[in-house]
Parts: sequence; C-alpha cells; structure tokens
Amino acid sequence: MKLTVTKGFSSAAAQSGSLGALRCGDRVRVRSWDEFLATLDAQGTLCGLPFMPEMVAYCGRTLTVGRRVEQVYIDHLHHVVQPSDAVVLDAVRCYGAAHQGCRMGCQLI
Repeated sequence: MKLTVTKGFSSAAAQSGSLGALRCGDRVRVRSWDEFLATLDAQGTLCGLPFMPEMVAYCGRTLTVGRRVEQVYIDHLHHVVQPSDAVVLDAVRCYGAAHQGCRMGCQLI
C-alpha cells in the first residue's frame, strides 16, 4: 500500500489529502525535518501551530495517532488556535530541553 504525505504525516488512511481521514490507532510517518521545514511560515508555524525544537526528535518516525485535536491554547502567545487538521500522537511529549528544562510534559501536536 502506497503512503501519501499530507500536512506533516503520511498514512494510507490519509490518501484523501486530509488528516480528517486519520483515526485513533492509525500509524503515521511524521515528515522528515527537511520536509517539515518547507511547510513552515515565516513565524515557524503551520496552520497557526508553532514548530518547537523538541519536535525534531520525532521527525521521520512512525507513530500512532492518539486522538484528533479541535483547539489548542498556545501558552506563550495567550491565544487559542483551531487547526483544521491536527492530531495528537501517542507518547509524543515535549521534554523541555529548549525551554529551560521545563517539566510540564506538554503533548506535541
């Protein structure tokens, strides 16, 4: 089965061109760092969601979709983003290395 890259992920379930086809338990391949870098805007975001340095460790890996995301509160910007296509991947957490050793363990989206 051919995998198709769409908005940061590739999955047989996402061949429609939208992450809307992804469901809890689907396995996806996160884009490589170079592929991701090409999707970011001048502010380092994709669909309003910031790309954080801790995310690089997950690039190119195959992970499991945990759930869909309807809205996200961005702490440091103090606003809510409602991405059209976003998922949380199981066991993907910020380990705080680029945030002065923060131990909150936020989910990365």
